Amino acid sequence: MSCSFIFQKNTKLTLLAATCWLFANGNCLSQEFAVKYERPSASSHLKLFKTLKRHDAVFYGDAVKFLNTLYRLPQSVKIIVTECGSKNSRYNFEEMTIYICYETLQEKVNDYSKSPKNNSEYERRVFKNSVFTFWHEIGHALMHQLNLPVKTVSLNEEDLADEFAVLSMIWREDDKWTNSIVTSSLHYKNKVLKRKNKGLSLPIYEYHSPDIDRYYKMNCLLYGMKPVSFARLKKTLNEQPKGAANCKSYYQVRNKYWSRILKPFAKYEYFD
Repeated sequence: MSCSFIFQKNTKLTLLAATCWLFANGNCLSQEFAVKYERPSASSHLKLFKTLKRHDAVFYGDAVKFLNTLYRLPQSVKIIVTECGSKNSRYNFEEMTIYICYETLQEKVNDYSKSPKNNSEYERRVFKNSVFTFWHEIGHALMHQLNLPVKTVSLNEEDLADEFAVLSMIWREDDKWTNSIVTSSLHYKNKVLKRKNKGLSLPIYEYHSPDIDRYYKMNCLLYGMKPVSFARLKKTLNEQPKGAANCKSYYQVRNKYWSRILKPFAKYEYFD
């Protein structure tokens, strides 16, 4: 017996049949996310590969377990951590596969003025700098898999994936995830500062918002969620044109939006 899911693609309704087992009560078991680490050929990526694989239970493995507990998927999604030849982590909707590139993660892990003092510090850097990329690509996958009504808003899909990533980590209510938001956002700010220090103009991206906008929005959502707990972010937010004053309402509006569109696909009462 199978479960059927309706999704819209190119304005045409398509019936997607996803085969799944049934419980005795008739509820459908959804398909799942699954992560795989491919051993890199470049020696420069080996330490990163070993760290991610060794600590899978608290890195990507923990997130995958949570996702499979929470969401009903019409089709399984593979997450492959691999060498890509460039910094191009992405979700391939035709293959229903997320590719997380060692090149992408390595750039972020190395984005420090000083080398890590020891292996423990290196592992902390890997975690803090790898999880945002993971959740961002999960956002793309869910928008496609669940046919979320994202085309009705003014934001592009990359901005929406950023929002999903930040909110998903906030919803976990764990310091290790929220602290990673701050760390990940600094990567985008550092990219701006490095180019300015070299007298270079800032890049214009085809799909992504400017780096400084991504930095601001990530921290604004976090500060807006708990202004007292994240009071340290107020100063840096006020250095940006929009400031910190509207972050609380910004968080409330975006949190409500994402909770509303994701709630129908939750296996239990998670989005209230």
